[in-house]
Amino acid sequence: MNMPEFEQYLNGLEEIGDRAALESQVLRAWLRASDILYLCLWPDGTFRFWNDRWGELLGYSREELSKMTFWDFVHPDDLEASIKVWKDDGEAKEGVSEGQVFFSNRYVAKDGSVVEMSWLHLGNAYIGDLILGAAKYRVL
Repeated sequence: MNMPEFEQYLNGLEEIGDRAALESQVLRAWLRASDILYLCLWPDGTFRFWNDRWGELLGYSREELSKMTFWDFVHPDDLEASIKVWKDDGEAKEGVSEGQVFFSNRYVAKDGSVVEMSWLHLGNAYIGDLILGAAKYRVL
């Protein structure tokens, strides 16, 4: 679907009043196309939502990721510091502008390769009990 067709499709959804479907489809398209890793975690670190880039980068299927926790991937040398940052309730973000990197750590992919992730300050990164995250990455 080219851009004019996509715009026409979105306009059609708006006209019939299906705004929720429109927003959901647009969000899914952005998440699929993004080079940024997005996730939504339960407090115990299990994944509630994640974009497909996670599986592509770390080599796991959606089914495998759904059975693992976020902490299963953190490089052992970075685990203690990572847990401290995620549980510090914003201390690591002090003085960091929203959208800027506030913390970097490493993750181990299924094939043993290492990926560095630089976590972005999202402002209020909580929706109820859910924790939101976004990271840029580079393969080391």
